[in-house]
Amino acid sequence: IFKFAKSIKGKYKSIVVLGIGGSALGTICLQQSLKHLFGDELYVFDNIDPIIFSELEDVIDYKKTLFIIVTKSGGTPETLAQYFYFRNKTDSRKLDAKKHFIFITDPKKGLLRAIATKENIPSFDVPENVGGRFSVLTAVGLLPAALIGIDIKKLRCAPCCDVLHSGLRGGFLRLGLVLHAALGLQRVRRAVNVDDQRAARQLLVGHCMI
Repeated sequence: IFKFAKSIKGKYKSIVVLGIGGSALGTICLQQSLKHLFGDELYVFDNIDPIIFSELEDVIDYKKTLFIIVTKSGGTPETLAQYFYFRNKTDSRKLDAKKHFIFITDPKKGLLRAIATKENIPSFDVPENVGGRFSVLTAVGLLPAALIGIDIKKLRCAPCCDVLHSGLRGGFLRLGLVLHAALGLQRVRRAVNVDDQRAARQLLVGHCMI
């Protein structure tokens, strides 16, 4: 992931992540927790609202945009709808899909895996034993993070697992204290102003950056 991100650094002005639920929330929390809120042209789509699609097209240049398609099964209907919409747009502009799309999906099965194999589109695997909501420390979260300059080596530190398990047992007070020490008061406020699932992931990130 690190080598790939380094190899395409500076080639794209905008990065668009397409995914639903856990395929999107991890990237959202990494961006909001560890980067300036308005410092990167990273757009994460976690729905199929046509208005959002239209307004994104107002601000991106397709020739300078990379789309990251994330679905563990490779067949999530909403994510495939997102993909085919933007694939049609790039095809109509005669852009090479291999240079504008990356798939993060099942290593063996699913529609995205079949397309990646047939068209040689770059792809990364979602480990079979990792559920979507826990995939932030796989390519699902790490690839977008690396592309916006987050140190993914620190994110892979050993204490992450301990903190995640603590959070799952309901130890969010402890996690909040750790996040405060790691990221400061403003980012704690950011974490607690969102839903519990996203907050838990932000707390995990905070611990890793100590």
